[in-house]
Amino acid sequence: MEGNARPAVTANVVGEMNVDPFGDSEHEVEFASASRLRRPFCFVAEPSTSKPGAWHVTQRLASLRGEERANVLRVVGVAVFYAIEVLNYRGLELGPIQLSSVEGVDATFHAGATALAVAWMATAAAVLVAVKNHIFPPALKYISTGADLFLIVAVLTLADGPRSPVLLVLFLIIVLAGLRLHRRLVAFTTLGAVIGYGFLIGDVRVRRPELAVPAHWQITTFAALILCGVVVSGILVEVERAVRSYAALERGEQDT
Repeated sequence: MEGNARPAVTANVVGEMNVDPFGDSEHEVEFASASRLRRPFCFVAEPSTSKPGAWHVTQRLASLRGEERANVLRVVGVAVFYAIEVLNYRGLELGPIQLSSVEGVDATFHAGATALAVAWMATAAAVLVAVKNHIFPPALKYISTGADLFLIVAVLTLADGPRSPVLLVLFLIIVLAGLRLHRRLVAFTTLGAVIGYGFLIGDVRVRRPELAVPAHWQITTFAALILCGVVVSGILVEVERAVRSYAALERGEQDT
């Protein structure tokens, strides 16, 4: 392909881009090397005379950056919560700071929590390798988010289920979905969080009835998860509106 003029491409391009999503000039994609064009799932590009929409380009670029940021936060979150688990297991004696170990956090629980933390870090490493190698299919954000939901539900199943303070991580995962600027992903994450919480309710009812929570707790938590998704989606609606308005303003200024 080197030496030939690059065709204009549609906005479903993924890779190292240098595009102006708001200008009127032809949109071309500049890749760091020709070999990258042969990598699977790097991008989907087809010759086209149409220009990519401002929101579509912004959303695609922000989705890549958002996945990177979400992955960093994923690593930080796992490290922080695992450190708390270790403190609960071993306790802490550091001068005036005395923290006793938590009852119920035994060797079996610690081993299970460690295995899940390792699996979570492996997920983060896989996402990092994919993003750094420009392997960024649209399904990646759903896979990584689905893994987050599965692993946090597994942690909660191992812990105190709906009574565990770690339950709040479900809300963080919904917020993280918003970093990708995809409302469908937010809806997917919210639905997954609701299903996961419902599974925890059923799990403690069958296996550990002493950890069951009152009905009004359940209703409140379900409502809060759904409203969290609605709020994040509302923010994305306003972001999209702002991007489209700015693009229209830029075009108007260029026409004058």
